Amino acid sequence: MMLEELKPTVVKLLESMHILSLCAYVPHSDACRKIVELGMKQIAILEDVVIRVVLSGKTVKQAAEKHLCRATQNNNPTSN
Repeated sequence: MMLEELKPTVVKLLESMHILSLCAYVPHSDACRKIVELGMKQIAILEDVVIRVVLSGKTVKQAAEKHLCRATQNNNPTSN
């Protein structure tokens, strides 16, 4: 059973995956590569949020905040 709160996130994840799969039919270019790279980052974030909600029982907001916190720490490894 899917949590009602999680549905928009799962829909966005599936849409992102679909859009990314459509790039396979577009000739390679730097612009397309940037779109694919951004799409992969977005998918990774959405996957992380979905996994946190399902496995830990967090709300979508809590999971997104946790992901943002981890991403901030990874970008600034000298701060503790």
